[in-house]
Order: sequence, then C-alpha cells, then structure tokens
Amino acid sequence: MLEDASRRGALDEETLGELHDAAYIDPLTGAYNRLFLEEYGQDLFARSRSLLSFKLDELKEINDGYGHAVGDHYLAETTDIISRIIGPDAVLIRRNPTKFAVFTDVNARSAQLLAEALRLAVAHRLAHKASPVYNMTTHEPVRSSIQIGLAKIRGSSPQERESALLDAETSRKNAKEAGGNIVADSSGNLLLRTHVNVLLRKLSAAGLPGIAQRFQQEIRGSAGGVRASDPSGRTGEFAMKRRLSLEKRYKPPTRKARALDVLLRDIQDRPLRASFSDFFFRNPLSGLHNALWLERNAAAMRAAGRAARYAALDLDKFGEIDRSLGEERADRVLACFGRILGGFARERSVEALHLSGEEFALLIGQEEQDVQGLLEALRRRVEEQLGPKALSEEGIAGLDGKALHVTVSIGEALIKDSQSPLPGIRSAAERAEVSLTQAKTQGRNRVVLEK
Repeated sequence: MLEDASRRGALDEETLGELHDAAYIDPLTGAYNRLFLEEYGQDLFARSRSLLSFKLDELKEINDGYGHAVGDHYLAETTDIISRIIGPDAVLIRRNPTKFAVFTDVNARSAQLLAEALRLAVAHRLAHKASPVYNMTTHEPVRSSIQIGLAKIRGSSPQERESALLDAETSRKNAKEAGGNIVADSSGNLLLRTHVNVLLRKLSAAGLPGIAQRFQQEIRGSAGGVRASDPSGRTGEFAMKRRLSLEKRYKPPTRKARALDVLLRDIQDRPLRASFSDFFFRNPLSGLHNALWLERNAAAMRAAGRAARYAALDLDKFGEIDRSLGEERADRVLACFGRILGGFARERSVEALHLSGEEFALLIGQEEQDVQGLLEALRRRVEEQLGPKALSEEGIAGLDGKALHVTVSIGEALIKDSQSPLPGIRSAAERAEVSLTQAKTQGRNRVVLEK
C-alpha cells in the first residue's frame, strides 16, 4: 500500500513516513514488530550472524496477579533496557506479545557475552527491591527477569531463517526449563551466570567496548534516552534513534507523529484510507477489531449502549497447542476461532475483539439480558466448531496427526457507569480476567460471571 501510494503520488513524504512507522513499530515497546520481520526478514538475516530470543520470566504470573497494565509496564521497561545496551547496530523485534528477538552481526562468542549483559542488566534493574515497576495498589515492587536462547544465523533463505528462529526458541525453552534468568547457547547448553566486573572485563577483551560501556551505564542507572514506555508519547522518536541501518524508502518524520485516526482522516483517497484503516484497526489473522480500535471507539461504544459488559476469552491450553503444532498451524487455530467469534458477533449485540496474540474479548451490549446464556451459547459453538472433525476439515491435526479438540474458557465483568469509557472498559477487563482464572481453575471449558 505504501509503495502504491508513493508511486501514484497519493500521499506526501511526511505522511508516508508516519504510516511506515505506525505499521512497523510496536507502540508499547518501540521495538520493530512481526510485520517488519516478515517484510524485511531476508535483509535482516543477511546482515546478521547471531540471533537472541528472549521472554520475561513470570510474565503470566504478573499479568494474572497484578493485571495487564503492570505486565505491559514490565515489557516496556525490559525492552527499554535491552535497546539501550544493544545500541544502534543491533535490531530488536517484538515477534508476538511475549516473544522478542535481537539480531546482531557478532560471532557466537560475542553473542553469548551480549546475552549475559542483557540478562544481568534486566536482573539488576527489574529483579530486586528497586524495580521501577510496582503494584499500583500496594506500591510494592514487582520483580522479574528474562530467559534467553541463542542461535547462529547461517543464511537468509526461508529455510535458514526458519531454522535459526526454531534453534533460538529451542535454546530459550532450555533456559526457561532451568528456572529462567539464565542464557542458553546455540547448542542449548546453559551458561554460567557472571558477576558484573567479570563480564565487563570479558566484553572489553572480546573487542566489544560499546556494549561494555552501555552495560556499565545501565548497571549504574545512568543510561539516558527516552523510555519506551514514556508517557509523553515519544515512543516513535526513541525507536528511530536505534533504527536498523537498512536503506529506507521513506525518511523518518522529524516531529512527533500525528494521532493515527487524525493521520488517516487526512488521507483524501477514500479507497486508500479504507485499506489503511482496516490494516491498523483490524487483526490481520482474524479480521476482528483490535486494541487500537477499542481505544479509538470506547466512548462511542459506551454512549450507544454497545459496551455494558466485558468478556475475556481464552482458548484452553493454547500454550500446549502452540508448542505441539508450531506457530503457523497454531495461528490457523486462532484464525478459525476468530471466524467463529465474528459470526457469533454478527448474530448478537456484541463486538468481538482480537486484542493481540491469543487474547480475545467480547463487548456485550445492554440489549443482551441473558449474559450467561449468551456466553454459554458461544462456548458450545466453539466446542462444536473447533472439535476434531471441524479442525481436520481445516487440515489441522494435533501432535503426530492425533485429533485436536479445542475449547474456550470465558470470564465476564460489568463495565461500570461511574468510570469514564476507556478506563471503565479496562477495569472491567481486569475483573473479567479474574473470572476467567476461576473458569480455568474449575476445569476449563466454562463460563464464570462476575459475582
């Protein structure tokens, strides 16, 4: 769409640059997103020798125990630390809501030292009592760390790219199974944790003075720059400071980007505006509206009586499905689930949302009086239409070709009139997650309403 608009002269260069950044930069962390990896992956792999894959330890526990707002804060703080240490010569990508990758043009030994610097810096900043992330209710620090897996990049063909990503994920899982807060090398072997002074000497001896200096600044808490979670809205500016040194088709904007809805409204070409609107406000996997759409439309939905209750949806044991099927086939399960939700929403007074990854939700209108019956009907439909027969017709089977039976757990909460629209919906979402946890602990494939 960007290339076509540029060729036809439908948009000015500044607007093209703003749309480019909105498309490829994750707004929460300032990292590049999955789309960037898909479209620029060949160049990225060709310019890199090592791949680091990492996830936050205990992120699910943080989300469940303290709420997704605290989890998001943790993600932003962690990627901020990572970005400062890797510097401008490496690339950070948010592959999905919880998985991140770092591409760097250093050899395997240097990659091990870099990974240990990242692990140690995050542990130093986020895993002790001085953690900048805190429970908003008790004001107690929330602590976490990261698990890292390494892989060698041997080429940029599709098969070599897939192999490197798989190798890095396999090593990361070894680090996770060891308890987290540790690095696993490209063979999956766990590396010994290193003290700060020892690591600094090793980084300097390996010819990595830039990483050593940035690591030392991070440990001392003197790192500068704009935080990825900066509330002033300068996420885009921060991301541009560490932009990949690929040849760019468009120059980055020199000022803060306009709000996305304002940017889209200024596009005069109506078909082009509609295409960009779908791109930014719908999840490409399911076609359902996303979290950005919810932010922009919360007030209108509340005013129209179309958001009286909130239901959080979770495909049961989806982590096991993802691990056994692989990302591609697991995504197909999510796409099937999205189609079911979309069809269900069109029949009832509900809005189906695909917020991110495997996170789905329903906004339930005030016309729906029997909420229990509504959600039970959805649960039964999912059980029927994501059962073994339906999935086999989609060409999706479980491990070793075994039948796959997918179900959904649902938690619900009231959106209170006493709160403004978006905070009210977010508050209901947190309470719906509590109900959802109850549904899962009671055996899954259940509906639990807020008491």
